[in-house]
Amino acid sequence: MTELRILQEITQYQNDFFNTFARIFTFIGNEEFYFLMIPFVYWTLSRRIGFSLFYVFLLSAFVNSFIKITMAIPRPVGTEGIESIFVESAEVGSHYPNDAFPSGHAQGSSALWTYLALVVRHPLFTGFAVLLVLAISFSRLYTGLHWPSDVIAGLVIGVAIAISGYFIFLRIHKIPAIVFLIAAILIPAGMLWLLPETEGFQYGGILIGATLGFVFQLMWLPELTETSWLRKIIAFILGIVITFSLQSGLKIVFPDPLIFEALRYAILGIWITYFAPALFLFLRLNRQKQSIHFP
Repeated sequence: MTELRILQEITQYQNDFFNTFARIFTFIGNEEFYFLMIPFVYWTLSRRIGFSLFYVFLLSAFVNSFIKITMAIPRPVGTEGIESIFVESAEVGSHYPNDAFPSGHAQGSSALWTYLALVVRHPLFTGFAVLLVLAISFSRLYTGLHWPSDVIAGLVIGVAIAISGYFIFLRIHKIPAIVFLIAAILIPAGMLWLLPETEGFQYGGILIGATLGFVFQLMWLPELTETSWLRKIIAFILGIVITFSLQSGLKIVFPDPLIFEALRYAILGIWITYFAPALFLFLRLNRQKQSIHFP
């Protein structure tokens, strides 16, 4: 059965009931969701896991954009016999509609949830992660926004990046801090050079900012102790409100050249990994230990 025929078979079952679930899974695979998920892990659970998740996900997003722009495969949108819905979720790329392969939703979700499953190592969480990734991936077929090969490739690449990132971050504590800092800045800088498009400047910029903020927090902010979940939720809500305010506000203030897009996202990155935790500490939404050390 051809990919066209597969999509025609799947999309014929679209209805209001199934569309509701497709909309939910589409959002869970969108950039906005990850701007909620990754800071939540970083601010409330673990800065180390949060930062490594940040890096794994954004490297995956960069690889996805690089392949999409290089391959330039058209999406099935507008193809006869295929009804595409929620098209706005696909129009975020700078090269839409020639950006089908691989699926960003499939790759992003498989990278993030595979990495978390490797960290958590609990059968129930792993099962949940697998089902969620499959649901997000299938939703891209149901909505008629990707070919089956796009989704399969996205799943494979995302899992491969997550596994590679997991084993790299297991050993990263053995690397001297200065070497880690240089490498962590050179990698995003290389992303700007390899992909001089909007996506490259966004992903490279936010990783540079996030890396600097992470190192600054380890060096200058006190080691934090556990605090109540009420304080954590208040801190998270405050942090997210400021994050989205910065994202939209700076877009209005900064001019159009892509270098300012990189600067905007770098500010977002350093806010998430350094200034937000510093603010939470100042407002006593986090507690601190007596000693300061580099974990």
